[in-house]
Amino acid sequence: MDIPYHTETTILRVLVTATVRESARKCWPRATALLRAQAKDAYYRELTLDKRINYIHEYLLAKVWYLTQIYPPPEDSVRQLNTPISWFIWKRQIFRFPMSTLHKKKKDGGWNLINMKAKGRALFLHRMRTQYQRSGTVTSEWIRTWDLESQSNNSPFRDRIPPALEYMRRYVMDAAYVPLQGSSESLQTYKRRIYETLHTMLRAESGTQEMRITRLWPHTHCSTV
Repeated sequence: MDIPYHTETTILRVLVTATVRESARKCWPRATALLRAQAKDAYYRELTLDKRINYIHEYLLAKVWYLTQIYPPPEDSVRQLNTPISWFIWKRQIFRFPMSTLHKKKKDGGWNLINMKAKGRALFLHRMRTQYQRSGTVTSEWIRTWDLESQSNNSPFRDRIPPALEYMRRYVMDAAYVPLQGSSESLQTYKRRIYETLHTMLRAESGTQEMRITRLWPHTHCSTV
């Protein structure tokens, strides 16, 4: 009897192949194309800067937040996703502030634009920690195999994990710097702490020179262009 064999399938609108790396490699170009098409559809809406940023948070990146909890995006995909986001924010403006400035809090001269890479890693870290608390899952077994249930006093050593499990390596590197949820800490506060910690780490890693502007947002919030 012939048994049909498939090298890939779709589960809950997410493409699944033989390996996580291959699945991510195929999924993220599709997600980038969808985001770019959605940004083009909304391009000519007369929205002020704050409304455009709200649109990015609530709609433009909605599918990205879903997918990043399953497959952390490769660096190339992050750059490709940031391009249409910046294009949507500034439209035809000649003078543009760098994304790192917009990522800053309003009190620091930015606009609280979510750092997509930091939030993606924060969502993934939180999902992994939720998964390993459920007995019988593949994730929980991997974490117990490498004794990753509690924080170590030593620096993270990701090379003990096979390269094929790149997502586990990412988890090890990020989890080492984010303590577990405190007994009296609310879930919302805990999630915010994860994001802010990883955002700070990314700023330190990139060494990006941010524009020293005390108050950006009062001069731009009324702009519709």
